[in-house]
Amino acid sequence: MGPESIQLHNGYIYTGVMSGAIVRFSIASPSVLETVVWLNSSCKDLPEVTEYEAYPPDREPLCGRPLGLRVDSNKQSLLIVDAYSGILEYSLVTNELTRLSNGSKLANDLDFDGDDVFFTESSPRWGRNKIIFEILSGRNTGKVLHLDRRTKSVQVLADNLPLTNGITLSHDKQTIFFIAGPAVHAIDRRSRKYRGIVLDNLPCIPDNIRRHRDGVSYLVASGTLRSTPFSLTDALSGYPMLREFIAYASFYSQVNLLKLMPVYGIVLQLELDVDDKRIVDSIQDPSGKFGWMSEAEVAGEFLYIGSWKENFITRIPLSKIPF
Repeated sequence: MGPESIQLHNGYIYTGVMSGAIVRFSIASPSVLETVVWLNSSCKDLPEVTEYEAYPPDREPLCGRPLGLRVDSNKQSLLIVDAYSGILEYSLVTNELTRLSNGSKLANDLDFDGDDVFFTESSPRWGRNKIIFEILSGRNTGKVLHLDRRTKSVQVLADNLPLTNGITLSHDKQTIFFIAGPAVHAIDRRSRKYRGIVLDNLPCIPDNIRRHRDGVSYLVASGTLRSTPFSLTDALSGYPMLREFIAYASFYSQVNLLKLMPVYGIVLQLELDVDDKRIVDSIQDPSGKFGWMSEAEVAGEFLYIGSWKENFITRIPLSKIPF
């Protein structure tokens, strides 16, 4: 449940799920699921939960919640964002799980190049199991950080940002693109200076951003639109006290608040490395049948789409989509 991020390695799709486990399946045999590692091994014997609404709220901080995931082919390892602690590294050779950073309240996504790891923190106040309240708060408390894998030192590259989410290096590795609010922002990698918004007013609440294998464009996934037919976050943007009241009236239940947000799956194809930065194309699921989309990755002859909430990964033949 909740396969947020997706990575292909040696014929396997790896993903992290809500129970605090990293799992994988073979592209050749997608129905066979194998557990790779638990973020907290004491959680593997807890009762299985198959519905998001039934997952105990207090269990997630205990067991960990893997979000962003990347494969380091050179070191044969997985770099993992644990929402409740920070960055972890799991060796696919020795099966060792190592903590690279500490102290995150809500770490969200990462990308890397060699020993340089760039990651986002969405909130200093709410954990992942209450992220909807950070969205409602409207506060600019998100951050982008740099982690040196050799020294394990962490540096803040940008802060005072609206809800920071997905992050990726550009195709030439010289720019750090990241999601904050309904926009794509950029940081110059060499100077490590924040460059500002590069593509604003996306039509959805964007989640993760990934390089497309075409070497030119980027893919952004989302599970809900901002304006059509209704966007809770946009409608309440100018009413901070009302947002707080709605959170209180919902008994501070993320499950209750999610019922107010229509599910509308969408994957955007963006061009960001050109003067005319734009949305090139998209695929959309107005029915919400494929759930709360979080990340889109091309692997083999398919587009795989993860979800932070559902209990499945969507797979679409590339021949059926425009990118």
